[in-house]
Amino acid sequence: MNKNNYLKKLREILKENFVDENEVKQIINDYDDLYTQGLEQGLTDQEVILKLGEPNSVFNSLKHDLTFVKTYQNKLVGIMVFVSTILFFIIGRAFKLWDYSWLSFLLIPITAILTNVREKNKLTALSVFISIFLFYTLGLSLKIWHPLWLIFLSIPMIAIIINVEKEKMAIALMPFLSLLIFILVGYYHNDFYSYGWLVFFSTPILACFMKPFTKSKIWMGIILILSILAYITLVVKYNNYYLPLLVFVIPFIYAILTKKIIVIFEMNYLLKHPVLFTLVVMIIIGYFIISYILKGWNWTWTILLIIPMLLIYSKDKFKNIVSYAPFVSLILFFLTGYLIEGGFEWSWLFFLLVPITGILNGETSLKVEKKDNDE
Repeated sequence: MNKNNYLKKLREILKENFVDENEVKQIINDYDDLYTQGLEQGLTDQEVILKLGEPNSVFNSLKHDLTFVKTYQNKLVGIMVFVSTILFFIIGRAFKLWDYSWLSFLLIPITAILTNVREKNKLTALSVFISIFLFYTLGLSLKIWHPLWLIFLSIPMIAIIINVEKEKMAIALMPFLSLLIFILVGYYHNDFYSYGWLVFFSTPILACFMKPFTKSKIWMGIILILSILAYITLVVKYNNYYLPLLVFVIPFIYAILTKKIIVIFEMNYLLKHPVLFTLVVMIIIGYFIISYILKGWNWTWTILLIIPMLLIYSKDKFKNIVSYAPFVSLILFFLTGYLIEGGFEWSWLFFLLVPITGILNGETSLKVEKKDNDE
């Protein structure tokens, strides 16, 4: 962290806690001078920050002497609870739209976001509730719960577009675009599920041809493309989807020899943990065997989601259960929706596991009490 980042972080913390603007400017000016003095004395950025304290520590040390601006955001959120309740009963009873009227309660978190969340993050936060609204209303009226659930992919995609650097945006969006293609095409052409998984190679292939360029990366991309073409050729020629999979042993071996990363498999890390590596290989093999036996390519892909969860467990165990929530939610959502008749009408509720685990796993923080200028 350098001087600019330090002062930026300190300013954000002060504003988030509604500190008077004049005092914010004064504090930033003071710490700007103190930071500069530290650098002039020959201290490094780390040493200056250690001397001044982290931005959070600075705020905690000053908060008892600060002036906080009166805000009405929380009052508006509180009032919205009653407004939503009134709308719920009016829409439900007067128009007989009980199936839709509960959506009025979404106004509570939406109001909280509009009044409290910083501009950059508002759209990302709102996308959750916009997705729920569109999914439920369109699903109920059109009866196309699947694949309409793909609308929830807009949440991480919007977050990526807003927060990720342009150079890295394409690679970050590609997994979601691949999933969209895989599910949508497979929905209309069921046979696509048996070979459409090839679209997920688009992510590592794209990564191989992005800066910084290296010979090993470019060769990895070329080998992957040639392997895919060879696989498709053999499938068409022999009408067999399984034996041609052996062609992917070639990029796999090349990845081991060059010690590169493929997709989300951290090859170096896996090679240092033989038990984990064996489990990953068994899951992949199991996926193809189960899919072949049950002919369930359109839902067995969820088995592969166990792999990122294994990687998380190997590093952090259960220190952060929020990390598992998106994968567990997606597995439960899709399997329940696909295997149970009418399941997609309500299985979207599993996605609520993400914010629930976030709340349960979150650290308890002390709220700063706002006070008037004359206190």
